[in-house]
Amino acid sequence: MDIGISYELGQELWRGEFGITYLCTDKSIGNTFACKSISKKKLRTAVDIEDVRGKVEIMKHLPPHPNIVRLKDMYRERAAAVVTKTIVEVVQSCHIHGVIHRNLKAENFLFANKKEIAALKAIDFGLSVFFKPGEHFTEIVGSSYYMAPEVLK
Repeated sequence: MDIGISYELGQELWRGEFGITYLCTDKSIGNTFACKSISKKKLRTAVDIEDVRGKVEIMKHLPPHPNIVRLKDMYRERAAAVVTKTIVEVVQSCHIHGVIHRNLKAENFLFANKKEIAALKAIDFGLSVFFKPGEHFTEIVGSSYYMAPEVLK
C-alpha cells in the first residue's frame, strides 16, 4: 500500500535514532496525525530490528486511550521503492532527451489521480534547461533545502 494514496505528508516534527516523524493528513477525512518513517538502513543489527518490531507489537496491543498515541497503519518499503524507481526513470528520460530538470523535489511530483495505481507525474519544468553530453554547469538553482551540502559550499 502506498502511503501517498491515503495520507499527505507535511512538515517534519521530530528526528530520532531510526526515523523521522512527519505531520500527516488523512486525505479521506482530513484528520491530522503524526507519521513515523523508519529507515531500514539504520536498523543495522538483529537487536535494532527486534526493538522496532517490539514497539510495533506494543502499539498494536494497547487499546485506544485518549492520552496514548495509537498505531493507525503501516506501509512497507516496496511502495516507496516503486515511487523511487519512477522518479529515477523520469530523470533518465529527461537526460536521454537532453533536458536537466534542476528542481527535483517531492513537491514537483504529483499522482495523476487518487487511485492506488495512479501514475506519478513530474511537474514544474521552470528551471529546466537543454544540455549537451559533457557540458558542465556552475549556476546553482533550485530549492536549497534539497541540495547536497557540498553544492552550497
